[in-house]
Amino acid sequence: WIRNNSNFKTSVLAELERNGIKHDDISNNSIPNTGVDLILDPVGGSYLADNIDCLNIDGRLVIIGLMGGIKSELNLAQLISKRIKIIGSALRSRPAAYKTHVMTALKENVWPLIEAEKIMPIIDNTFPIQEAESAFELLSSNNTIGKLLLTIKP
Repeated sequence: WIRNNSNFKTSVLAELERNGIKHDDISNNSIPNTGVDLILDPVGGSYLADNIDCLNIDGRLVIIGLMGGIKSELNLAQLISKRIKIIGSALRSRPAAYKTHVMTALKENVWPLIEAEKIMPIIDNTFPIQEAESAFELLSSNNTIGKLLLTIKP
């Protein structure tokens, strides 16, 4: 499930329906008793209500960033009726040993899925490091779909 903030992105992402459930089906609740079990949210504030709407019963929302703000209203009735768990998490403040543990688990559990192409990152564009300013301008325009990569050639 991918959430975005523009009609342009919605039209492009519609082609990527990787799991057979369309974003609009979930966000508009047009599929009865269907939602997602886990949302990893780097945006925070402005997405909270929509994220809760999209969660399944016993769903989990892990907030890992606050790009959309630090405050939001929360529908406590929905939180209780769906038995939703909201978790805040940040690596920045964790000790190096914990970060090492996370990276090891990522390498063992997630990297094989990436290698097998069961998880595929969406890469919008690649720039040589010398064009970092152009990459930043594109990123600032908020017209990217996926990640921008800077490449370094030896």
